[in-house]
Amino acid sequence: MARKKLIKYETLLWTLHIAITILSIVDRFTTNVWPRQNFRIGNGLAGNDRMVGLKPGPWSVAFYDIVARVSGRFSICTFNFMLITR
Repeated sequence: MARKKLIKYETLLWTLHIAITILSIVDRFTTNVWPRQNFRIGNGLAGNDRMVGLKPGPWSVAFYDIVARVSGRFSICTFNFMLITR
């Protein structure tokens, strides 16, 4: 008698991918905990872009800031997920 799968492999991977992507995008707007923040070059830090709010300026600057943050984290997560699952 064959065992019935609890969850399909494809469903598991899509769930993981969406959850990790959403968490990393939320992280970019809130705490910005990312491994790059810990790298040091000499006496300085390599990653020091901890921004609390959006960039000041007109609505187009804020819109660009949001799109850049979301697309950056989405691209990083998608590329890494593609390499892991290929």
